[in-house]
Amino acid sequence: KTRFVAITGRNKKLALELQNMSSAVEVYGFTEKIAEFMHGADIIISKAGGLTAAETITTKLTYIIYRPLPGQEEANAEYLKSAGAADIAKTPEDVLNIIEAYWNETSCEILNLAKPEAAKNIVKTVIDRLES
Repeated sequence: KTRFVAITGRNKKLALELQNMSSAVEVYGFTEKIAEFMHGADIIISKAGGLTAAETITTKLTYIIYRPLPGQEEANAEYLKSAGAADIAKTPEDVLNIIEAYWNETSCEILNLAKPEAAKNIVKTVIDRLES
């Protein structure tokens, strides 16, 4: 099941806007459970501040940096992108494209793991051994 979670920190105005925008988004304000949320996620869309970047790259999440601010955030974003640790999105369409690419890649990996004949092969092997 797909879940969309937004953590707005102390930005109550943003939290209210997101809650009013869609019931599909779970909105949380300030929380000390960021690590738990990150470890339960596939993708994070966030800023490129030093602490956020450090926390995110340790989780190996797909990291989308949305509209980094000029200066340090922009430098962090460019460094992380060049290292292959993040993607930079400047528009909502960029975010969607990155997410679609992630899901397409993940779907291909899952299909490569799938063994649709596994149950039949197991039963055949068991029967063959019992009969011999």
